[in-house]
Amino acid sequence: MSGFREWANYSRYYSPKEEVKINQHTLFILNSSLHYCANDGAEYKVPTKTISDLGSIPKLLWPILPRDEFPSSYFLHDYLCEQNWISRIDTDKLLHEALIHSRASKWKVRIIYIGVRIGAWVAKVKNWYLK
Repeated sequence: MSGFREWANYSRYYSPKEEVKINQHTLFILNSSLHYCANDGAEYKVPTKTISDLGSIPKLLWPILPRDEFPSSYFLHDYLCEQNWISRIDTDKLLHEALIHSRASKWKVRIIYIGVRIGAWVAKVKNWYLK
């Protein structure tokens, strides 16, 4: 069965995370490991103490897209981006899939996916200018 093993019915307000502030940015730390089984059967484990900012969503959009609404998906995405085991586009596709498993509405999945793809493009452009 694909999807998350731990947080199938998590609460958006009370999930296993602890708030931490570093450089004025609010970050969260995972207090228990997270397991995700992708649709293709691949399994991913996000270890305890993984740090994430959850959804990197502009504050302006928080009323309709609270950044803490899908913490399982965001921890998975941020961990895989940091580890660099798979390509960024595949990591973003896994986020898309994980959001669906987290029961996100279709319009939220689309907006978040478009946002991470734009973020990936902006990061690539910044790297071009740094070379």
